[in-house]
Amino acid sequence: MIVLFDFQCRRIGMLAAGTGIAPMLQVIQGIVANELDETFIQLVYSNRTYDDILMKEALDEMKAYWNFSVLYVITEVSCIFWVWYVMFISQVRGLYRKLWTDFPLRGGKKRGSVS
Repeated sequence: MIVLFDFQCRRIGMLAAGTGIAPMLQVIQGIVANELDETFIQLVYSNRTYDDILMKEALDEMKAYWNFSVLYVITEVSCIFWVWYVMFISQVRGLYRKLWTDFPLRGGKKRGSVS
């Protein structure tokens, strides 16, 4: 049975940490598997260490789809990886800023626009 929906979102920003990836993964798989759905998904996935990242292989495979991107954030790092950590935090801040300014307000106005 094929169910068609009226896709109302152009972009979805997702934040997940640890095992919270499980419900997000279900939504992501549903969107990227549907060829008619043109929703773009941006996932920010946070874990304490690199080894704690769950479903990394599945997420990396889904990055091959044009409408999915993932940013991994590690919160506990050694001094060796401090520069790497700072780079990720700055990317996350840029993603938040982009998501905030790109989503229009009611009436079609963008945040920060003067009119």
